[in-house]
Amino acid sequence: MSEKLKIVIIDDEFSAINALKTIIEEFVPQFEIIGTANSAREGMEMLNNSRPDVVFIDIQMPHMTGIELLQSLDRDIDFEIIFMTAYNNYAQEAFKLNAFYYLLKPINIPDFLPVAEKVTEKKHAAKTENRRTKLEAAFGNKLSIPSSSGIEFITISDIVRVEAAGSYVEVFLISRKSLVFSKNLKSMETLLYNHSFFRAHKSHLININYIQRFVSHKDGGTITMSDGSEIDLSRSRKDEFVSMYKS
Repeated sequence: MSEKLKIVIIDDEFSAINALKTIIEEFVPQFEIIGTANSAREGMEMLNNSRPDVVFIDIQMPHMTGIELLQSLDRDIDFEIIFMTAYNNYAQEAFKLNAFYYLLKPINIPDFLPVAEKVTEKKHAAKTENRRTKLEAAFGNKLSIPSSSGIEFITISDIVRVEAAGSYVEVFLISRKSLVFSKNLKSMETLLYNHSFFRAHKSHLININYIQRFVSHKDGGTITMSDGSEIDLSRSRKDEFVSMYKS
């Protein structure tokens, strides 16, 4: 039996939360609701302190929209987002946040079930890939990257930096070559955990062996790499970075 997906529902309308709970409990046994919130503030606290697989979130809420809530989180968005809205004019903002889907309210069963099936398939595939990533991290110093002609094997120590590109990453090598890899940055961080890499920013992993210069400023700093690239160091990661170089 497949592992259940952990679900959080955020909506300022109790009736909408209860309607969605009823559909899930009756028709989607692979979903397990681990929490609900009926305000953006409560929802933000819940997401910062839990690890859901899928979040159903209303877009229009008092004081803060669902989109603003997600943009303000103190953590990576490693869960699938399904927006719920009574209006059909939020598609562009939703896609900027890599929302898996959005549902028009009131939510009905024929619309909901295909979305539930798709998100289940995607999350189970991602969990299988994550297990493979951890196995790769445990063996050897090579990284295998599928290409159009086969598989490219690169030496991990040759990687200068890794940059997020949506659901993909671009891997930049000391040879000035770059490769696109169908993993997200969080998976790459796990894979490269024991290989001198540092998460400088939400969109960048850097190999500390290729750092040439660091300039501090009030918003964090700028790191210059050996390939000439300049990487932003986020303010929240500055202390950790500086502490690595204190004698």
